[in-house]
Amino acid sequence: MKKVHANFYHDHRPIIFFDGYCNLCSASVQFILKHEQSPYYYFSSLQSDFVKTNFPELFEEERNPDSVILLENESLFYRSDAALRISRKLRFPLKMMGYFRFIPVFIRDPVYDLIARNRYRYFGKRESCFIPESGYSDRFLD
Repeated sequence: MKKVHANFYHDHRPIIFFDGYCNLCSASVQFILKHEQSPYYYFSSLQSDFVKTNFPELFEEERNPDSVILLENESLFYRSDAALRISRKLRFPLKMMGYFRFIPVFIRDPVYDLIARNRYRYFGKRESCFIPESGYSDRFLD
């Protein structure tokens, strides 16, 4: 977890940053949208001008482009921590995935990293950045 002091923190609602070219990441965003308890998250691809302008610190570390990042309560969460925090706002029984947080991070993150490093090989890569369905476009920050 890392504290962030961004120029912009949209409505103080949590933002999920994801790789917009990754098929797995885009499918995960669609999954979250369909399984949230109620509309909670905003979304932005890591490649967006919104991120480059308002969150340049997301590019300070090499691992970030390979990671889902959650901005919540002015803190940044990376990798498995982000994924498990996101699951807390999903409908039952999916929210139960949050209990995996009790597995030590030194076990969780290497598994996460293995998938993240190979995500294009396993799941493919889009030619253009993910575009949300029209009913969700107000939740995406460009």
